[in-house]
Amino acid sequence: MAALRAEAVTVPALELERLRNRQVLFFLDTISQYVDRQPELRDLPLHDDVAVMAQEFGIAPSDALGALRMALTGRADGPPLELLFPLLGHDRIMMRIGAINSHILHGRGLEPITYGPGGVPFETIGSTRPETAEPDEKP
Repeated sequence: MAALRAEAVTVPALELERLRNRQVLFFLDTISQYVDRQPELRDLPLHDDVAVMAQEFGIAPSDALGALRMALTGRADGPPLELLFPLLGHDRIMMRIGAINSHILHGRGLEPITYGPGGVPFETIGSTRPETAEPDEKP
């Protein structure tokens, strides 16, 4: 219960590095705005809504759900987000996302580490260019 009352969470270093990506930070900020606009956090269609928001930034839905869970709990597993959102509430969700964004932007910035454990090249959560509804036409 104490973990639910905290304003911020401790995110493992390598997981924090995975979040060090401009699209991920924009996605998390969009989640914060989404939460701020909701009058009630119960019964939200989070799985579908998160997938749509992730698509906007070219992030795979599974990566988006993982990034959101990590930002909110500091863990890769746990209860469904549909249960966590009402327990955390508007303010804590927005504070935790804000803390992650602030830590990344005001720390080392968006430059991720080059190599992970064992000297293996490290990659952040990947994103692709989102598809546009209509192709750009040049006259």
